[in-house]
Amino acid sequence: MPFGAPCNICEPPSKEYAQLRRYNADGSGMEVIATGIRNTQGFDWNPVTKELWFSDHGRDWMATTRPKTS
Repeated sequence: MPFGAPCNICEPPSKEYAQLRRYNADGSGMEVIATGIRNTQGFDWNPVTKELWFSDHGRDWMATTRPKTS
């Protein structure tokens, strides 16, 4: 389950972001599989090596400031 970064290019405010995690079907047994990822787009297991492969969206070159809302 991906937990993306809350910003474009930054150090996430806590270690709970920018991770790919594995859980049991009942939500227990959380295990961090990968860290430092912004936004995974898809992932799968290599059928031969059983390694986890995923693509990462990465930064989008957009500003990190948010527009003001009224």
